[in-house]
Amino acid sequence: RNVGWAASGEFRVRVDAALPQGGGKVTAYGNAPSVEPGKEVKVVVKVKLGNVGRYSITAVADSDNSVNEVFEDNNVRSVEVEAVAPDLVVDEIEYTPSEVRKGATTKFTAKIRNIGPCTAREFKVKVQVLSEEGELTSAVLLDEEFTIRELKAGESTTISFQYRFEFGGRFRVRVAADSNNRVVELSEGNNEREIALDVAEASQLDLSIAILPLGSVEANKPFWATMFINNTGDRAVFVPIRLIVKGPAQLPVYEKRIDVPPGGREFAFYVTLPAPGAYELMAIVDPYNEVVEPDEENNVAMAIVYVVEAGPDLVVTRLRVKYAIYRGEEERYMVVISANFTVANLGSKYAKGPIEVTVWLDNPENVIGSYTYPYGLKEGGSFTYVLGLETRTTYGEHVVGVTVDSNNAIPELNEENNVSSVKIKP
Repeated sequence: RNVGWAASGEFRVRVDAALPQGGGKVTAYGNAPSVEPGKEVKVVVKVKLGNVGRYSITAVADSDNSVNEVFEDNNVRSVEVEAVAPDLVVDEIEYTPSEVRKGATTKFTAKIRNIGPCTAREFKVKVQVLSEEGELTSAVLLDEEFTIRELKAGESTTISFQYRFEFGGRFRVRVAADSNNRVVELSEGNNEREIALDVAEASQLDLSIAILPLGSVEANKPFWATMFINNTGDRAVFVPIRLIVKGPAQLPVYEKRIDVPPGGREFAFYVTLPAPGAYELMAIVDPYNEVVEPDEENNVAMAIVYVVEAGPDLVVTRLRVKYAIYRGEEERYMVVISANFTVANLGSKYAKGPIEVTVWLDNPENVIGSYTYPYGLKEGGSFTYVLGLETRTTYGEHVVGVTVDSNNAIPELNEENNVSSVKIKP
C-alpha cells in the first residue's frame, strides 16, 4: 500500500523464507507496478521451500531502494508459516505363486501409500531383484522404475512387475518410493521395503489325468466328456490327449494335441453315444510317451457313463397338506382338508396328457382324492393344483401322499420317483 502523497513508480519486492537457528534461507523476488497514493497492489512471489518446518516469511517492499519515500523503516513485514509435505511409504510387497520355483515366472505387487498431508507428484518407484548367494552375491538381477503422476494424501496405488528366476537360492526384492528424491517429504527414511524369498529347484515334470464325474446322459444327445490334466512341472508341454469309448455301440477314437501348462488344465471332447447302456471311457495323456516322466502309470483314467433313452420324467416336486384336529369331550379325530401339490416334467421329452394325480392316506391303495390334468407337459414344465379332500381319519400320526401317473400310462425315464408324501400329526 502507498500511504504517501505521490505515485511510487515501479519497484521490486523481496521475500525471504528462513528456518530458525540457521536452518537455511530461501529468497525470491517479484516486480510491482506503480502504486497511486492511497491505493494498494497485490504482488505474487513464488518461493520453493526445500524442507519441512516452521518458516519465518519476510516481505520487503522496494528492496533495492529505487523509490524515494517519506519513511524507509516501514517497508518490511514478517509472518510465520508451517511447511508440510507428503510422506511416501511402501506398505507391502506380495507375490504369486506363493511357492516360487526355478524357471517359473513370479508376479510381484507393491502398494505405495502417501501418509502425509499433501499430494505427491511426478515421482519414481524403483523395483529391484537381488541375488544373495553364490557367485552372484548382491547382484542386481532386475532394476526397473515406474513413474507415479500423482498420489493424494491418504491414498495408495499399486505397481506390478514380473521376474523369471533362472536359478534357485535366496533372493531379495526391494521397492523404493521416490527413488529419484524429487519429492520433499516429512520423512526420507521410510521410502523402502524389502522382502526375502527362497526359490526352490524346479520340480520334476509328471503328467496325470482324471475324468470328471459324468453320471448319466441321454442317447443321441451330445455332451462334454471333461477331464483334468495335471502338470507338476515348471514348463508347459504340448501333448496328445486320447479318449477311447467302449460300450453297446461302436465309436471312433477321439484324439487332440493340446498345451498343458504348469499346474494343469481342463479339456473336453464333444461326444455322442447312440444307444442306451453302460459305456467305459478311457482317457490317456501322452499316449506315445513323448514326455519323460517319473510315473507313467498315472497317465490313464477310467470312468463309466450310463446312457438312457430320452423321454419324460414326471415328479411331484412340492406337496403341502392342510388338516384340522378335533378334540371333543367324547371323541378326538382329524380331518384332511386339502392337498396343494406341484407336478413337473424333469425329463427331456414332452409328456403326453392327460396326467392323472391321486392323493392317498397311509397307503397308496387308500385313495382319498384324484385330479386329472387335461393337457400334456413339456420338458421343464410344471403345474400346481389345490385338491379339496375333507377326509376324516383317526386321531394320531398319518401319512398323506401324492402319486403322479399311478397307472403308468405315460412311459418315463424313471418310474420310481412319481411319489411324494408328508406326515401329519396332532
